[in-house]
Amino acid sequence: MNINFNNPYRYYFTHLGEVKKKIYSELLSGLTNFDDKIPIPYADINTVSEIFKFVLLDNPLVHYAPTFTHWSDSNNEICTIEPKYKYSKSISKRWHNDIIRYLLKFDTVCNKSEYKKELFVHEYCLNNFCYDYSFDEKSHTIMGPILENRAVCEGIAKFVKLVFDYVGLKSIVVTGDAENPDNSQMEGHAWNIVEVEGELYHLDVTFDMTLTSDRSAHRYDYFNLPDNDILVDHVIGVSTPKCNAVSSNYFHVNSMYIDSLEKLKGYAGNSIRRGERRIYFKLAQENKSMNLSEKAMKIVGDEYMAIKNSGYSITMSSRPEQMVFEITFR
Repeated sequence: MNINFNNPYRYYFTHLGEVKKKIYSELLSGLTNFDDKIPIPYADINTVSEIFKFVLLDNPLVHYAPTFTHWSDSNNEICTIEPKYKYSKSISKRWHNDIIRYLLKFDTVCNKSEYKKELFVHEYCLNNFCYDYSFDEKSHTIMGPILENRAVCEGIAKFVKLVFDYVGLKSIVVTGDAENPDNSQMEGHAWNIVEVEGELYHLDVTFDMTLTSDRSAHRYDYFNLPDNDILVDHVIGVSTPKCNAVSSNYFHVNSMYIDSLEKLKGYAGNSIRRGERRIYFKLAQENKSMNLSEKAMKIVGDEYMAIKNSGYSITMSSRPEQMVFEITFR
């Protein structure tokens, strides 16, 4: 087991003042011990709710107490928190042991580079999990992926942090809103920020997981984005560090980032000559324009005709908000 697993990166804790840190520590200790009542220094309900949320975001293993009740003594010196546990202590302890055994499968990447660790976890999620449209209560925690191979965004993001803690990557569970790819409506959402080679990036595994149903053709539209890209269709609802790097963005690492439409012709031509039937790339934001998808498809289609000298059937799947395009010949 990687030693960092027992000392996870607790971003939200580190950014609290001393009094709030004490409340956080008392809450975490009490929840870990399954205490029925947790005394803490006095704080109003809004402050306690915020800190309670941070405890759950920092510590995905605490998946069994999503809510609480709160009251204070007559002198407003001490508060008492009464957690509402979803499962018995014995069941939760047994599941904890199951989680530890489950994580052993990630031992194979503990000594890899940070980028390869991250990529492995991303691939694992896309290969093994699906989005839970039934919104079962377990799907909001790490138990959805681990027990049932399905979860909503919150459960996916917490699972990703859990595994990153295990393999030694610093990460944060971020909450806010995002534009639903299916209906373009803004909805509550959760994703991650991850540190790779000293730089911070946004990673939205849920979006990549739901952009395609073809597990042989993974998507990386939201793999290591800077703030400027993620904020096109996400709204960050909590205080988070700045993410400005692009060097570990999937498209930059794999030479699939294209500066201009003029360069798309050469990129597509090289792919077609190699016999590739799927052309996947990200265009620089400066190329955003009306009918961009049609322009990109025409460039790729014309290049196919010129090289193959034959007709073709072509389909496109795009995430224009992120300037990502997937063109497939059949």
